Amino acid sequence: MPGPTFDAANVQIVDANGDGNTYFGNASPGTATSAAAWQIQRMSVSGTAQTFKYADGDVGYDNVWDNRTSLAYA
Repeated sequence: MPGPTFDAANVQIVDANGDGNTYFGNASPGTATSAAAWQIQRMSVSGTAQTFKYADGDVGYDNVWDNRTSLAYA
């Protein structure tokens, strides 16, 4: 799975979290981080391998950025 892609018309957030993962969020400008309107991708690193997975296993704009660390990724 390729790394994150960003739409220039969207707001992007990148969080290199202390849990060892990096989270990438995309949403329309003005979207609250508490709104269920974010596309979220997580990058995990194991050795030299990077794995990218989407929240809920899909590319939908239906997740809450504030909940990124507790979401299921596939």
